[in-house]
Amino acid sequence: MDDMTVKKVALAGNPNTGKSLVFSRITGTGVISANYPGTTVSVKRARFTFRAAGFELVDLPGVYSLEPFSAADKVAVSEIDNADIIINIIDATTLERNLNLTLELISRNKPIVVCLNFWDDTAHKGISIDTTALQRLLGVPVVTASALNGEGISDLVASLERARPSLAAHDPNERWKRIGQILDQSQRLSHRHHTFLERLSDFSYHPAGSILTAAAVLATTFMIVRFLGENLVTRLCGPVFTRWYDPLVRAWAARIPFDFIRDPNI
Repeated sequence: MDDMTVKKVALAGNPNTGKSLVFSRITGTGVISANYPGTTVSVKRARFTFRAAGFELVDLPGVYSLEPFSAADKVAVSEIDNADIIINIIDATTLERNLNLTLELISRNKPIVVCLNFWDDTAHKGISIDTTALQRLLGVPVVTASALNGEGISDLVASLERARPSLAAHDPNERWKRIGQILDQSQRLSHRHHTFLERLSDFSYHPAGSILTAAAVLATTFMIVRFLGENLVTRLCGPVFTRWYDPLVRAWAARIPFDFIRDPNI
């Protein structure tokens, strides 16, 4: 990759949208983490290749806006301005909150790809997003993914070839009005009753519920090993060995005509 032209790709998004997990899914190993020059803000970088093209992926601090109010904001804005491509990671379950940053990124006139992360949670929460309509409204490629289980990551990497600046202009002074229009045309919300398995899954993700779930799994595993294993030995394996296997082997051994083979103690 040293002789290859390397494009810089910035992962930008609000805090807690799964950027770091997407970064890990794409790059795997070889990550370099260091403080940004002149600050204590940590930035992760890693290089990877895709279809003979080289990329440097940069995991930026989470920001809500490109207005640099803090050191982390300044680092993010600087890296975005120097990037060749921007991947905007969005929490698909909170689309409205995330779109403000998306429209700010689009106004930078850089090649951009929008990634709707936590896609598997949208149906769970009664959220329906028309990705075709959203892609048309934003004017850039839109990819769905679930970084937690790795779904959609390969599609996200492949979409870098389609990254382009958006031609969908908007008035910065009416940004929230534009966000409302985008939501009206691309998102539908509905109430749905969760199934028992979904409620159980939600419970296992809760901090307290995860501890109780882990304790229940460990206790169940112990009971299975302790009592099922014991019953297999005493009620199945033992009788089979005593009543059938041992007599059969002894009968076969008695038919061996050579004493030194039949009884090695001779």
